[in-house]
Amino acid sequence: MARRIVSFLPSATEMIYALGAQDMLHGVTHECDRPPEAASKPKVIRSSFDPAAMSSKEIDDATARAGEGVFVLDEKALMEARPDLIIAQDTCKVCAPHSAQAARALEIVDGARAHSMDPHDMAGILDSITDLAGVIGREGEGREIRGALEERIAAAGAAGPGPRVLALEWVDPLYTSGHWVPDMIAAAGGTDAVGAAGAHSRRMDMEEAAASDPDKVVLMPCGFDAARAESEYRGSLATNVRWRQMRAVAEGEVYAVDSAAYFTRPGIGVAAGVEIIANILRPGSADAPRGACKKMGPP
Repeated sequence: MARRIVSFLPSATEMIYALGAQDMLHGVTHECDRPPEAASKPKVIRSSFDPAAMSSKEIDDATARAGEGVFVLDEKALMEARPDLIIAQDTCKVCAPHSAQAARALEIVDGARAHSMDPHDMAGILDSITDLAGVIGREGEGREIRGALEERIAAAGAAGPGPRVLALEWVDPLYTSGHWVPDMIAAAGGTDAVGAAGAHSRRMDMEEAAASDPDKVVLMPCGFDAARAESEYRGSLATNVRWRQMRAVAEGEVYAVDSAAYFTRPGIGVAAGVEIIANILRPGSADAPRGACKKMGPP
């Protein structure tokens, strides 16, 4: 049974706190900020550049240049953490430290093992909660958390094909939704206009976005909160003539959401994410987190 954990994954860090196992956690990444007290844990991973000081286009360019070097392992901090369990992922090489960093960590720390969390859809997220709970000896807590999330997701749903939603995981350049987000939209009673459940997010051009003719547009740039999503949108996409001609945009049906907390990370925020989408589709239909969504209004 694990006694000293290092988390390379913000969603895993949040799960460990929810499971009541935070005292076992001895190392996290620079992005582990939920709950807020997680930020005080020793950092064993940092970014190779500072996205806070860059535009969406600059971040995209820097990520392309960095390749698999987006994240840097602090080997000294890792050795000081002395983990016997390292939690990593294989879902996305740019969203969080990848298995390559975990492999290097296992070379450095004698006797440690890795647990990979790789959900690609909403069912996979729920499975990952109970799987992690089993690995760290918190099976009962894991079942309880999963059950509560499933109840919230079911309560937020609506029957039948609903409004078409264009969910954007990046605004400059445009990226579709992917992995679990189309599932979340479907669970909330909508239909993803472009993204496919379980598939990777992918780059698309403005003509494909316009041709999708969505009823609602949801801006959920990877790792951004609602305020940052709005800022990036108004500084780039909102000024595009073709974009402004889209029906949903002209009607003011564009929303910025807190992606970092409820969409980017495949963890316990999934139910709140479904509730946010449900409120966009049917205002007042779910008890969504305050401040997690902002309507942009017409251009």
